[in-house]
Amino acid sequence: MKRSESDSGALIFSPSDLVRYIDSPFASWMTRNALECPDSGIDKDPADALLSYLAEKGIEHESQFLETLRGRHGSVVTVSDDLDDTSKLSKTLEAMQNGAEVIFQACLEKLPFRGYADFLIKVDVPSDLGEYSYVAWDTKLAREVKPYFVIQLCCYSEMLEAMQGVRPQSATVVLGSSEEVPFVLRDYFDYYLAKKGEFLAQQESFDAEQMPDPFLYASHGEWTGYVEERRQETDHLSRVANITRLQIQRLGSAGIETCADLMATKLDHIPRLHDEIFSNLKQQAAIQVRSADIGTTAYEVRPRTSGIPSGLSLMPPANAADLFWDLEGFPLEEGGLEYLWGCTYLDDHGGRQFWERWAHDHDQERQAFVEFIQFSYQRWRANPGMHIYHYGHYEVSVCQRLMGRYSVCEFEVDQLLRHGVFVDLYKIVREGLFVGEPAYSIKNIEHLYRGKRDTDVASGGESVVVYAKWREAPDGEEWSSSKSLSSIRDYNIDDCDSTLELAQWLRGVQAESGIVYEAMGEPTDDVEKREPDELDVLQENLLALADSTSESEENRFLARHLAHLVLFYRREHKPTWWRFFERAAMSFTELYDDPDCLAGCKRTDRVPFKKTPRARKLVYEYTYDTNQEFRNRRFSDVYVLGLEPENATVEAIDTESGTFLLSKMAEPAETIDIIANEWVNPKPIVESLVAIGQKFLETRELNKPLHDFLMRKPPDVDRDLLFAIDQADGDDKIGKISEVVTALNNSLITIQGPPGTGKTYTASRVILGLLRLGKSVGVCSNGHKAIDNLLIGIHELCKEEGESFPISKVKREDDALFEQYPFYQIRSTGDIGEGIQAGGCVVGASAWGFSRPEACVDYLFIDEAGQVSIANLAAMSPQAENIVCLGDQMQLPQPVQGSHPEDSSLSILDYFLLDQSTVPPDMGIFLNRTYRMHKNVNRFISEAIYGGRLGNDPACNHYEIHLAKDAQEKILASNGIRYIEVSHSGNKQASLEEVERIASLIKSLEGSTWTDKKGIDHPVKPKDILVVAPFNYQVNELKKRVGDSARVGTVDLFQGQEAAIVIVSMTASIAADSPRGLEFLLSKNRINVAISRAQALAVVVASDTLLHGSPGKLKDLRLYNLFHKLKIFCGEILPVYNHAL
Repeated sequence: MKRSESDSGALIFSPSDLVRYIDSPFASWMTRNALECPDSGIDKDPADALLSYLAEKGIEHESQFLETLRGRHGSVVTVSDDLDDTSKLSKTLEAMQNGAEVIFQACLEKLPFRGYADFLIKVDVPSDLGEYSYVAWDTKLAREVKPYFVIQLCCYSEMLEAMQGVRPQSATVVLGSSEEVPFVLRDYFDYYLAKKGEFLAQQESFDAEQMPDPFLYASHGEWTGYVEERRQETDHLSRVANITRLQIQRLGSAGIETCADLMATKLDHIPRLHDEIFSNLKQQAAIQVRSADIGTTAYEVRPRTSGIPSGLSLMPPANAADLFWDLEGFPLEEGGLEYLWGCTYLDDHGGRQFWERWAHDHDQERQAFVEFIQFSYQRWRANPGMHIYHYGHYEVSVCQRLMGRYSVCEFEVDQLLRHGVFVDLYKIVREGLFVGEPAYSIKNIEHLYRGKRDTDVASGGESVVVYAKWREAPDGEEWSSSKSLSSIRDYNIDDCDSTLELAQWLRGVQAESGIVYEAMGEPTDDVEKREPDELDVLQENLLALADSTSESEENRFLARHLAHLVLFYRREHKPTWWRFFERAAMSFTELYDDPDCLAGCKRTDRVPFKKTPRARKLVYEYTYDTNQEFRNRRFSDVYVLGLEPENATVEAIDTESGTFLLSKMAEPAETIDIIANEWVNPKPIVESLVAIGQKFLETRELNKPLHDFLMRKPPDVDRDLLFAIDQADGDDKIGKISEVVTALNNSLITIQGPPGTGKTYTASRVILGLLRLGKSVGVCSNGHKAIDNLLIGIHELCKEEGESFPISKVKREDDALFEQYPFYQIRSTGDIGEGIQAGGCVVGASAWGFSRPEACVDYLFIDEAGQVSIANLAAMSPQAENIVCLGDQMQLPQPVQGSHPEDSSLSILDYFLLDQSTVPPDMGIFLNRTYRMHKNVNRFISEAIYGGRLGNDPACNHYEIHLAKDAQEKILASNGIRYIEVSHSGNKQASLEEVERIASLIKSLEGSTWTDKKGIDHPVKPKDILVVAPFNYQVNELKKRVGDSARVGTVDLFQGQEAAIVIVSMTASIAADSPRGLEFLLSKNRINVAISRAQALAVVVASDTLLHGSPGKLKDLRLYNLFHKLKIFCGEILPVYNHAL
């Protein structure tokens, strides 16, 4: 940011100025203030050693790539840094007009922006320059692309457009590894334009007397020190340890603005702030103030608030074999590198010893991980009472990540986690004590039990710099000969020793307070198991084959994928136990925010009863807070948290009243917390996977459908037929699809069906054609609802055509389906063969049924293949001559719990299509016409989600909402998509402001009519209005307010449904603050499903601050971009609605 050298003195901005604004509007304001008021007396932070080092290395990286380009292109035009800006710009334009192949340090300009691209590369795209144009390339030292790299390149590309008359379609980042990463600008450009507009507006309205509130922002750039001074001077609430921005806002609304206010308040309750949380905040503020008054760190033991062990009651007694563990990581290596694994332990004489392993590359990291886990595991087996102490969750998360990355030590890590061997002292401190410090980092907590550190390396950031410099210029190969490595080692030893001293201090406090250790119960599986079982041996043999240089590339590729699939279900089951032990140490607040947990459930006065006269278990009624977010569909089998993992069953749940019925052998406590138990024994699936893996080891053979799928090969049919399908329409299209499916010869094909394209309609007609040929057809999916839907579609079509074929379904429990339709019920998956008959038949079952050898069919149709795992597909593949995968990976995704290596966690369609939004014409079938959405709804869905390939049936353009007068003023559109902004703050899972706005919209629709696709008019009734919200809390608030005047639910509830009018509530004030994160709230898949329910009109209601915040990852940037694209598509944003007005 600077003033122009011309007489006008106009402001000139750089792409870095925009990046600064996105990261912190406050830092952006301060930078402008420093320019306008250089004598303000406000100083920047001192230079950061790590940033200075990275800047230096970045220049070296840029110079190295310059030489690469010289070798690749011959000559490079360099714009000298000695020139003034005007001359640099002139030199750049001259080089562009002369058609230079590469321009280094190009000066670009589109006022008020000016910047210097590392490189411009000539491409064969016509522009004002001629039959060529330029794209921007930037070098970055990082190992992965970060959002701000893309923002800078978007800015360069817009300036390039002004200079050459055409906007580049792509740009490229050259990473520190020399990898050249291109990206498509349209995936990010709408976000860039929106943020540029906000930035320029801030600069236009700059007033040196109106400093923005720094405490509204998480980042403060180069002004962190100044903000910390302000924080202390103003006694701001953010001084309170562990307080959140939302809690600060809620307290502020009650007149509590400072720590002193919080400590002194006589209030017992704050609206929309849980009483227990409020009480904890008051106590934390009080002890911090007291510590400041007495000049030393004070502490208090937290009182226990439930029957579940927490805090100091989870501190185990000392064991001679205990380990005290810490890691040193290097984030600048691609994928990260944990380069020092250290732990302190006590020898037989009580003296401190240090165990360590160093890793300077990923092979050494793998070995260090294996040695640490084996060392720890063997020590635990020899001393069952020992524990591994660490501070914070990072170390354990590394083990889970590396276990998945390297497919090693899975059993040992699982056992250590299941049996609670890892002890997070941060959790114990956080839940067991109030400490008079502004943060609960170990450096702060050390004030309670040790003096100031005196190691050369003082922080994790410093250790990264020291290690980075050592990697660049080693002063010795080992710590014993290297001062750099020795100083890092000393720092790590000090961290490990501090962890030991903290554990000892905590035991002293535990004893003084009379608190007894309460061990969490151990799992009931075979804890003595140590020898590798059949699955371990098979995986090891497949991985050995994958690493064998004597095997073909294809066999090595297939062996690696099969090795990862063999243990898929074991990895899926592990998180159930892991989460059980993690949750045992969670606070009430954390449990309350966990969507798979119901916290603080209270027994009602209803007398326990038996569900049936012969039942062995009693049923108990409990209430829960209906405002608590949870995935109620998952609540059937549950664990009751406590000393032992107790199984129970939720017999019924009423989300309206907030009650559920729980059956359990032993009487549960009056107040309980429960978590979902989703495990179903995958025995038949695993057995099939084992058989596939063993056969491949012995013969190097796979069944052809699975082979072609894993190799991502096109279906084994005439490509001309596939291309003809893409061009066909209506019945002709279905006929050609039937022709292709019938022509499959031991192959697999994908049929992608976007919203409203008639996937079930198409599949049922294709299946009927196969039945007429005497084929046996299997129907499978993750859920019974999808299976039933397709079976019913087949039955209704047969009935319509006057034909009859046997249809059976595997379902153990009684079901109304068998009363309503003439389907044969098979009670056991082992009896699935009963449903397979000659002469044409259909049998429906889950993967548990079709993984059995008895389930051989000519065709297997896998519905909702965007949610079915590739492990399930592999297990079912031997039983199917041909496989048809139906679904849409751009709708709701596959739920995965475990951490899986490489691509083994993906769904069928996600794996087969990689990152493609639609199946290419030569790889499968794309149903490219929706019969649901008006063109003005579909156009956004098509362009933003499906790459412009989804058209609509012209009859859908008859859809029209004839708005009553009041609705005309509120909505302004009779079809398409509208975006309405509502002013609110501090909301995460519910927004009463949006509830009121939506209620007002629904009220205004009274008296409106709508025209269907046949041109017939209807009055708008409640069934014609669908209201979609992301969280159950908001759904409950909406239901209370709108009653029966609309259908209300979550996206998950309404997938497959439609309505003339859809209203989408985004709920959160700021998307980044929502409890399940950006990836959930702004998910492209969920937005697709929500908006595409609309036949005529979709209305998105959102906070005017929803998109505030800085994207931390590239995928976050794409999510933000999608929403800015939506706002642009909607055109005029309706005036911000403030309910208070």
